[in-house]
Amino acid sequence: MPDIMICAAAYALGVLVSSKVSLFYVLMYSVCMFIVGLIVNHFSKRKNSVLLIAIIVFAFGGVRYYQANSNRLYNALPDKYITLGGTVNSIPQKTDSGKYKYFLSAESAEYLGQTYKIRQEILLYLKEDVEYGDIISVKGFLDKLPEKMNQSDFDTAMYYKSKGIYNSLSADEMIKIGAKHSCSPVFLLGKLKSEIYKIIDANYTRDAGALLKAIIIGCKSDFSDDYYRLLLKTGMLRFLYAPFIHIYIIFFAIGLLSMLKKKVRDTLAVILLTMYALANSGSLIIAKAVIISLMLIAERRIFGYSSLLHTISAAVLVMLLINPLLCYNYGFVMSVVAALLLHLLYEPIEDKTKPLFEKLHIGRYLQRTLIVWVTITIGTLPLAAFYFNGISVYGIIFTLLAVPCIMIIILLSPILLAMLALFGRAPLIGDIVGFILYFIKNMPYVVHRLPGCYVMLKTPSILTIIDFYLSLWIFARWLKKRSDTGFTKILACALAGFIACGIMTYDFGALNIYFVNVGQGDGAVLHTARGETVLIDGGGAPVYKTYNVGEKIYVPYLIAHGFTDIDVAVVSHYHKDHVEGIIAAAENLKINTLIMPDSEKGGEYRTKLEEVARNKNIKIEYLRESDEIRFRSGMIMELLAPEEGMMKSNDLNTTSIVLHVKYGEFDALFTGDSPDNRISEYPKNVELLKVPHHGSKTSSSAEYVSWINPLFAVISVGKNNTYGLPKEEVLNRYRETGSQILRTDELGDIRFTVDKKNNIKYDSYMGVE
Repeated sequence: MPDIMICAAAYALGVLVSSKVSLFYVLMYSVCMFIVGLIVNHFSKRKNSVLLIAIIVFAFGGVRYYQANSNRLYNALPDKYITLGGTVNSIPQKTDSGKYKYFLSAESAEYLGQTYKIRQEILLYLKEDVEYGDIISVKGFLDKLPEKMNQSDFDTAMYYKSKGIYNSLSADEMIKIGAKHSCSPVFLLGKLKSEIYKIIDANYTRDAGALLKAIIIGCKSDFSDDYYRLLLKTGMLRFLYAPFIHIYIIFFAIGLLSMLKKKVRDTLAVILLTMYALANSGSLIIAKAVIISLMLIAERRIFGYSSLLHTISAAVLVMLLINPLLCYNYGFVMSVVAALLLHLLYEPIEDKTKPLFEKLHIGRYLQRTLIVWVTITIGTLPLAAFYFNGISVYGIIFTLLAVPCIMIIILLSPILLAMLALFGRAPLIGDIVGFILYFIKNMPYVVHRLPGCYVMLKTPSILTIIDFYLSLWIFARWLKKRSDTGFTKILACALAGFIACGIMTYDFGALNIYFVNVGQGDGAVLHTARGETVLIDGGGAPVYKTYNVGEKIYVPYLIAHGFTDIDVAVVSHYHKDHVEGIIAAAENLKINTLIMPDSEKGGEYRTKLEEVARNKNIKIEYLRESDEIRFRSGMIMELLAPEEGMMKSNDLNTTSIVLHVKYGEFDALFTGDSPDNRISEYPKNVELLKVPHHGSKTSSSAEYVSWINPLFAVISVGKNNTYGLPKEEVLNRYRETGSQILRTDELGDIRFTVDKKNNIKYDSYMGVE
């Protein structure tokens, strides 16, 4: 293995480890390993300085992570109402709240009459529409980017940090001061993109225009929600990353000049790539591709040969030295892995499949396309599951059909845009581009109708990902006829060790109970050792918000954990913050039985659930008091409330289903938003209580808390919610009984693992209290 690759891997590992443990432990571990390395080197006949260098690089990766992750501006002015001055350096993106989202290159911050000189990118939310290059002054509260509190939630903070953005500001006031004028390639390209955006907006409808923006300027924020989901599910979205296509065109242009001398061609390539890199300095994919290409050219000119593995490793190391948080950017990670996979597997697969392709009379272009598609699709499968929880099996269709169409649009776009800007119409060219856009736009609809179009995948563990790539590495060495070497045997031993670790950490015979952080709402999942899955409520946004918690948080969480075939889904009552996620699960996943209270006949959410159930052939059960459901695993669910007389109540909280879950000696109580009536019919001294009504004082009276006396009291509640929940007096009652209080607004997702002997373990997304 090349030395530079070891250093790049050690540096990346140092960055990743530092996100889980403190810098002190990273440095202490590095010092201990360095001392061990020195001792081994001293007594060894064969000196190995590479290992010592790798340990130093590992420690440096940890240091760089903490440097890059520090937020100096927010630390100086946390949650302060400040005035920022700077330049808008992005085109507008419309958000669900109706505001526009921009990137602001902030140059000054004013607080309490004192002005600070800064240079920082800020995520800015404005009510007004401004243009790229506008110099503005805005007032608002400086805020950190929201932390990820749910395993399936998108890590917004880390994504923007990998782009150098650490803070956001939602502006209350905005004053436009002027417009920036600059001759820098970055600014001029940004201004050009802004003008292209406006031209497309004026001449094309929403999704067709959004498609053209994505192809030409890489803007993918203007698609309708339904079409964006379709692009994701069919796998076409990845083909709309303009940098990939642009790189192909540049090298195609250089290839046309192959009649020139090699030195002239290489010089031309360096000039074109450097100019393109400067113009697209915000693109990680472009930066990596350009660095690799320039290094390959330079290495070939200096040494007479080039090594792709050396070059990829060097390029990755350079980029991570500049910004170590790129380790958390899925686009960067997947592009690096894809490049390494092609280096590792392309040639041996080509050699093995060549006779088959010749026999089938398959052309060279199609042969290469198939090998690349199969290698990347299978090779990035665990990463696709880890980042996206799904994969499209028909990506080859887009590779063969969509990519050539996209390249044609890019080549015709200068003429098209010029004619639209000058004359407001583009005869013939506009018709050609319109026809190709129509073809590309409708391709996902056709693919989506094909069987097995989108395969949902459970989020794999880190051990599983390591096992996969070790297996792939061993397979590649077998293809190259190196399977009997010592290094291959070491890889095989490592693979066996990681598989053993995975088996040892698996909980056999356990019941897992998950409390999903759905914000201000309830959402729980029960999963038995026999594979049975029960949902109890699914969260939902407050009635005044359009954000669909079910589609955006609850269903992705279920898919990420592999809960796509659900035995029973329970709706405690028909309030949006409990029912929205169950509706989304019924629409997108397989549910066998739906249990609901027989209340509010004709109500909006009951009607919606019944309609979805009919369309999806889901059995509906309106259980009565004292009804039981028994599972093969031994888990029993008993309905304790509501009684028949409560069903006609106008207060839906009183109609909440209360479930007593029994698993051997373990007892849990799920209460919805139920009030405190009929306490004596509830079990005493339960191990786990889902605190009713999010910790509201309308429930959890002193008598109730004393009677239930839970060992663990879980409160599902939204962070900084407008209701002021949970109430302090309610918290005090649970504290007085000695209950351990666990809150989703503080801990994120919470998981309990229990067995029939009442052994209980729990953890949470944010760590154990």
